[in-house]
Amino acid sequence: DGTARIWDLADKKLLNKVNLGHAARCAAYSPDGEMVAIGMKNGEFVILLVNSLKVWGKKRDRKSAIQDIRISPDSRFLAVGSSEHTVDFYDLTQGTSLNRIGYCKDIPSFVIQMDFSADGRYIQVSTGAYKRQVHEVPLGKQVTEATVIEKIT
Repeated sequence: DGTARIWDLADKKLLNKVNLGHAARCAAYSPDGEMVAIGMKNGEFVILLVNSLKVWGKKRDRKSAIQDIRISPDSRFLAVGSSEHTVDFYDLTQGTSLNRIGYCKDIPSFVIQMDFSADGRYIQVSTGAYKRQVHEVPLGKQVTEATVIEKIT
């Protein structure tokens, strides 16, 4: 319905609600729980402050749906995976301007799901072509050496 809602699960009560203006496809909380990033069907993404649901930042670098969105374990990077076969990286420490600082290319199909490594230096991307790829963050360079991939946690 184009809204984001925060619920108290124990009491089954709606705590807050905001109209996003477009259909959402995916969401991810920051590790500290203070922000939530939401990817939209129209290629836009928005970052909200959880306590107030006020917009912290908003951007649209892609024209098609955002398939998955993730915030790194240290809350520094935002990864935005789209149906355009890309993952874009943004440095959240640079503020609300949300300038893209890198991206993954050579992804064979649309992004299904992403996961950061524990140290935030790598991201694993699963695609619609049933391929799993690992890329460096934030440069986006694909890691293909099995010995390197095996050591990533």
